[in-house]
Amino acid sequence: MSKELRGQNALLSEMSQTSGGISSVAAARLATRPSTMVRRVNRLWFASLAITIGSTVFAMLTKQWISEYMDGLRIDLKLASEQELLRVARLREYRSAGLRQWHVPGIIGILPILLHVALLLFGAGLVVFFWKLDHGTAIIILVFLCIISFLYVASMLLPLLRRDAPYRTPLSHIFSNIIRTISTPFSPSKREGLITHSALLEAERNEVRKKGEILDRKFLERLEGTTREAIFAELKLETSRLARDSAQQPHLPPNETARSSVARDAEAVGL
Repeated sequence: MSKELRGQNALLSEMSQTSGGISSVAAARLATRPSTMVRRVNRLWFASLAITIGSTVFAMLTKQWISEYMDGLRIDLKLASEQELLRVARLREYRSAGLRQWHVPGIIGILPILLHVALLLFGAGLVVFFWKLDHGTAIIILVFLCIISFLYVASMLLPLLRRDAPYRTPLSHIFSNIIRTISTPFSPSKREGLITHSALLEAERNEVRKKGEILDRKFLERLEGTTREAIFAELKLETSRLARDSAQQPHLPPNETARSSVARDAEAVGL
C-alpha cells in the first residue's frame, strides 16, 4: 500500500506541475495578445499610412503623365513654321482627348481627397489611443477634428448653394451631379454625366449669362483702373530715370560754361 500511495502522489505532483506549466504558457500568450484598443489604433493608423503612401505614388505617376503630355508641345511661336504649328496643335488635341477619355483629371482630383481621408483616419486613431490614457487630451483632439471636418464639408457644399463661392473641389462637382441626377431621374443624358464636371459649370454659365451687363461694366472699370495705374507707374519710372540721368551729368563752372558756348559759336561760323 505504501508503494502504491507513493506512486499516486508522484503522479499527482507531476500532473500538477504539468498543468501549472500549461496554465503559465496560456497566461503568457494572453498577456502578449494585443488588446482591442491597440488593434483599433493599429487599423486606423496603418490604413492612414497605406492611403498616404498610395496617394504619394499616384501623385508622382500623374506628374510623369503630365510631363509626357507636355513633351514636344513647347515651341516658339515666332520661329515655328505653319506646318510645325499645325503638327503641334494636332498632337495637343490628340493627347488632350486621351487624358479626358482615361479620366486623368478625375484621378488628379481624387488624390487630395485621399490625403484628407488619411488625415481623418490618423486623427481618429489618436482619439482612440488617448481615450483610455487621458480623456482630456482625447476630447481636445476630438473637438479639433470635428471643427476641421465641419469646415471641410461646409466649404465643399457651399458652392452648391452659392454659385459664386470659390471653394469648389472634385467632390463638390460629384455631389452636384448626384443631386441633379436624383432630381431628374428620367433624363439619361444627365445620368451619364454623374462623374463629369458639368452641373456646377452649367449653373455657373447660366449665372454669368444673366449678369452679363453687370459683369461687363465691372470688368471695364477694373481694366480702366489697372490701365491708369500702369500709366502712372510708367510715368513715375520715366521721371525717376530722367532725374537720375540729370544727376549723373557733370556740372561745369560758369566760366567753363561760357568758354564752351563761345567755342560752339566759333565752330558754327567756321573760325
